[in-house]
Amino acid sequence: MEYKNATAITNQLFDANLFDIAGPIRINYSSSSITGDPRFSYKDSELDLNFQGDDINRIETSVGELVTVTLQIVPDAFVRTITLIVPTIRVGAGEQEELDTLAIETTDRSGAFVPPPGPAGVLQAYSGPSSQRERAARRVLAVPWFTCPARRSAPGGC
Repeated sequence: MEYKNATAITNQLFDANLFDIAGPIRINYSSSSITGDPRFSYKDSELDLNFQGDDINRIETSVGELVTVTLQIVPDAFVRTITLIVPTIRVGAGEQEELDTLAIETTDRSGAFVPPPGPAGVLQAYSGPSSQRERAARRVLAVPWFTCPARRSAPGGC
């Protein structure tokens, strides 16, 4: 069994993989989990929702990763989503960094069932929380305590 030098691990930088946003709306986003799937939780005064895997739409862009989940579907009326803009943040293992980001709520009426010619006017409306007080990104310690040939492993075996 080969142990890594603890000093070498603490001097490395990693992409943050856990993002907490607290305020009127609470969002927790983890880009991966023990199963390898992303996780996203959303809580406001009315909703308390959890998403994982394919329920989360992630797109890499020049402004960061756009992470979108569907909050509400009202058939023949609208679809409500929230998109979190996640910047790239590099931190040491176990460290955290404050961040500024945006969460954009979209209400899309383009699928509303109305007689031809269909819905008119502005079909997507956007809003965002007025203020989010606490925002932090951190790296969940996913660095192995030892290495196994050709793969990374958690403590306890290869």
